[in-house]
Amino acid sequence: TEDRQGLIYVATDRDVNRLNPATGEVKILKLSDEMPPREFRTAMRDARGTLWFGTTEGLVKYEPFADEASKPPEILLTKIEIEGKAQKVSAIGTGEINLPTLAPEQNQVRIDFVSLAALDDEDVRYQYKFDSQTDWSPPSKERFVNFAGLSFGDYKIEFRAVAGDNLVSEQPAVVTFKILPPLYLRSWFLALVALIFAATIYGFYRYRLNNLLGIERTRTRIATDLHDDIGANLSKISILSEVVKMQFAGGSEENNRLLDSIADASRQSVASMSDIVWAINPERDSVLDMIHRMRQFAEETLSEKAIRLIFNASEEAAELKLSMDTRRELFLIFKESVNNAVKYADCSRVEVDFRVMGGEIFLEITDDGRGFDASGESRGNGLANMKRRAEKLSGKFEIVSEIGKGTTVKVRISQI
Repeated sequence: TEDRQGLIYVATDRDVNRLNPATGEVKILKLSDEMPPREFRTAMRDARGTLWFGTTEGLVKYEPFADEASKPPEILLTKIEIEGKAQKVSAIGTGEINLPTLAPEQNQVRIDFVSLAALDDEDVRYQYKFDSQTDWSPPSKERFVNFAGLSFGDYKIEFRAVAGDNLVSEQPAVVTFKILPPLYLRSWFLALVALIFAATIYGFYRYRLNNLLGIERTRTRIATDLHDDIGANLSKISILSEVVKMQFAGGSEENNRLLDSIADASRQSVASMSDIVWAINPERDSVLDMIHRMRQFAEETLSEKAIRLIFNASEEAAELKLSMDTRRELFLIFKESVNNAVKYADCSRVEVDFRVMGGEIFLEITDDGRGFDASGESRGNGLANMKRRAEKLSGKFEIVSEIGKGTTVKVRISQI
């Protein structure tokens, strides 16, 4: 049937739909919720414009009125619970609630709401969304929502009502609150942990630095004492033995031999003491100092036998620092090799190649002497000592020699 406004009413088995031909809008009329279930059978309009609907339970009367423009449904917040405890909310509802800051364990929040449009028998549904989201939740007739297991952070949750004609609330209801992070995730706690960690690292650094400085001071003191005291006394013994020998020039051959032995032993001790002082002196830790020391020893030793020295050394890593053990063991290997060339090789030329590349030390000492069978068993301890010193530095030691073709000693140290 049709009313005087031109709106068409269509009765179905369960309800009555009103169609506005001008807009195409269809609205379901809830004529009365108090009547028992019934089925609509017929519809008519009387002379006064009243609409009558015949149902299985009798007649239903409906007085159509001129519709005012539909208004968006308003929504109000009516109740909030945190961990099951009700919070203070206005008895007539409110459109915005700012909750106090919540503890980490207060992460279960229930929010109740209602639309005033529901009082006019509108088919109202509800939606919500978080501030971080762009899409609203699917429409639901439930008038509450329960959020459980919320993580820490700032929250802003909006709610709106959707009426039967798809009008939505102009002003959503808003609930805002903040859940604190656990203690171990709070900024001040993390800053404190970082500060403690930095202080620990700095303390360890200072402790390590003080130890190194203490060791360096000790090494300097020992080197000074050895040089000034023991070295001076050994030199004095050598000189005195020469003086005694001169004063007793007519003495027995045995006494002269003993004096010569004392002088030689003193000179050798002075030389060994000089090596020790050089090795432990922290001011002589560089590669450049190692090169100078090697060159000086080789020149002094080989010049006595008129052996030509060719010394090749790259100074690209001249300022690189070497550990005390590396300097001492490598220099002793070098001394032993040069001394062997002087004593046993019967050579006329010795070539030294010293290089530092990629954090590794390469040392080669080659002579053009008589050579020997390197595969045979060595009777002395010199070669075994050199190999042991190289292995002590986690290095490699190799000796290449052939009778009549000279000898080459190769050392490679990986850990400087």
